[in-house]
Amino acid sequence: MKSKLLKGTLASALLCATLLTGCQSATNQVVIYSNADDEAVTAMKNALDKNGYEGQYLFQTFGTSELGGKLLAEGTNIEADLVTMSSFYLESAQDQNDMFVDLDFDTKSIEEYPNFYAPITSQEGAIIVNTEELKTNQLTAPKSMKDLAKPEYKDMISVTDISSSSTAWLLIQGIVSEYGEEGAKDILKGIYSNAGAHIEESGSGPIKKVRTGEVAIGFGLRHQDYQLIILIQLKGILV
Repeated sequence: MKSKLLKGTLASALLCATLLTGCQSATNQVVIYSNADDEAVTAMKNALDKNGYEGQYLFQTFGTSELGGKLLAEGTNIEADLVTMSSFYLESAQDQNDMFVDLDFDTKSIEEYPNFYAPITSQEGAIIVNTEELKTNQLTAPKSMKDLAKPEYKDMISVTDISSSSTAWLLIQGIVSEYGEEGAKDILKGIYSNAGAHIEESGSGPIKKVRTGEVAIGFGLRHQDYQLIILIQLKGILV
């Protein structure tokens, strides 16, 4: 029996591909594995429920590196029917295991993607700064991604670990897109050197460090920064 598989992209979670082989769970529920953040999972569940699929699926979430490891190690024996995941891992798993088949419908995506996946949600990375910490440390705000590699920002930056967070792939994708693969190498080396002990496993980690003043600059998802701002404002109103 063929079973369908959802997938993700570097800048977004990804919609729908298919395993070459596999089987559905004994309860006939579609099993969905995902590395998506809570808000993205909530949005996907809401979309499924509103379109008549409530009770017909089971969502299980994993860290990016954990789910990536399962795709590579288990291949077509994976228990999931559908997966949302970062494109780097999807393409690596496809190259190694030939586990996905092409989509048989028009995804209506704006950009071109491999035939076995397409985007489902858009996520935007952002440089986030603590203006008070910049002032205290007599630093100017960075104007570009390239600026984050400057020696003056040593130990004042927080980013995510490439082996555990898809937010790191978003950072890398942005730098490669802007400066090319060769130019990106030195920039990334400088950024991770500046981050030092402030390399986080969770995508929200750098944002929290910027908020608490542990660092002056971080890279994270823009919508998560907005969420923290709203929470802080609400706490101020309620106190």
